[in-house]
Amino acid sequence: MHEHPSLKSVPQLLTERQSNAAAWAFYQAAAMDIPQQQTATLVARIVTATDPLLLWLVHEELDRREVPPAFRWPMNQQSAQTEFLTWLADIRWFTRRKTTHRPAYKNWQRWFGDVSDAWHTSALRAYSFAFKRGSGGAYFAKGLALTERDRQDLMTMKTKGQIARLRPLKKFGHEYRRAILDHATAKPDRAGVKTPDEVAKRRYAIWKLYVLADESETSAARQYHKLYGEVIARQNLGKQVELAQQAWRLFGPAGTKAPSSYPTT
Repeated sequence: MHEHPSLKSVPQLLTERQSNAAAWAFYQAAAMDIPQQQTATLVARIVTATDPLLLWLVHEELDRREVPPAFRWPMNQQSAQTEFLTWLADIRWFTRRKTTHRPAYKNWQRWFGDVSDAWHTSALRAYSFAFKRGSGGAYFAKGLALTERDRQDLMTMKTKGQIARLRPLKKFGHEYRRAILDHATAKPDRAGVKTPDEVAKRRYAIWKLYVLADESETSAARQYHKLYGEVIARQNLGKQVELAQQAWRLFGPAGTKAPSSYPTT
């Protein structure tokens, strides 16, 4: 976590942006362009966005497309401001869909309604308080009374078990990508329709979503369809995950392990 800064709410950022005509015109153009982009492209933009307002626009668009924050990986940690907006995207996702939920911290009930300047101010105040205390996702998970299933869809409020299952992707993502390509090259598409690079790109995307889905075939297949527009059967997805694991065993660095359990429902 970055050092404590002077964080700003989305309405504050918008007010600042409006004071500069050129910057405001750029923001408005981006607001028109982002809804036209493919979902996978928007997910890829999450980690590279340096402008907090554009990051929030992308989060909002992915929210409208029903892509949970957990699948907008990797998270943007370029600044304390973007880290705050990453957390805010979690709050927006959960409270928009669980309007009858009752949080443990009663004053957070105000987040389960329409978004307004007051909504943003309240969220910023709670985050800043936790930031100063050094509290992490567990604090908000407790205050919101989140179940393990609730936390599965979120980016910043994972359980210890969920964090452990994400470790291979976080620690060995690049190595997995390379191992899967080596495997696809050694065992090319029998039909000769797809190149090893095309096979590897698809297989890595499936494996990544499977890990992000907390090793659930059903959830991974659903998100793959949302991101890439391709319907994939659970059985086929499971086969691709097994091939990714096989690639790791054959071509991955010595002494490292792939996720131990696959596939699940």
